[in-house]
Amino acid sequence: MSSFRTAVVVALALASTPAFAKKGEAPPDPCKVTAPTIEQTGIPEMDAVFSKARTIQDTVASQTTEMCTARTNLNTALGVATDAPVKTALEDLKAKASGKLQVALDGAVPKILPADDAPDNVKTAIEAVNKLIGASTEASKETIGLVPEAQSLAKTAAAFPMKVPTMKVEGVDIPTAIKVVGEDVKAMKLLPNQIQGLTAEMQNLYTDVKAVLGS
Repeated sequence: MSSFRTAVVVALALASTPAFAKKGEAPPDPCKVTAPTIEQTGIPEMDAVFSKARTIQDTVASQTTEMCTARTNLNTALGVATDAPVKTALEDLKAKASGKLQVALDGAVPKILPADDAPDNVKTAIEAVNKLIGASTEASKETIGLVPEAQSLAKTAAAFPMKVPTMKVEGVDIPTAIKVVGEDVKAMKLLPNQIQGLTAEMQNLYTDVKAVLGS
């Protein structure tokens, strides 16, 4: 493959590669992030790295799904739009509860307690809030420790797209491999921010619960 063609193919493979969030920027909403799935390429030395990153990606995806499902269930329980901000749902709950709830703390983790005479719909919504708090807390706990490894793997893989055109691996179509490697690298670059987004979601939820329902 000519050097010119190599440069073009690699550039296309890396086009629109998401960058890490700039310092001071909020991490992305975990429920709105999409990324290509990290796949095997048939190139052993690269697949060893991609396999480790895929394990992290699968963990992040699983925890994100649990949290986002809980978020949707909360909005559904309250009858607000499924894509409405959590704060909107909490404000709606406060209005419906008419003071028949309180916020307790288990360490730093808030928990909503209904009054005995709270309406059933309020108790159902409170249960949904607590499930969201639990899912969000678990998502952060299970993924935040993976950030250093995700960053290290992404750094290692950054040079892979330029290496592929120079390789000769039996049974591997190089143009196809360039595309797959490029997509894998893009997905790996997203992982640290996705994880940080889960933690930010948890922290924002705690803040909103205390501000809206604790006052």
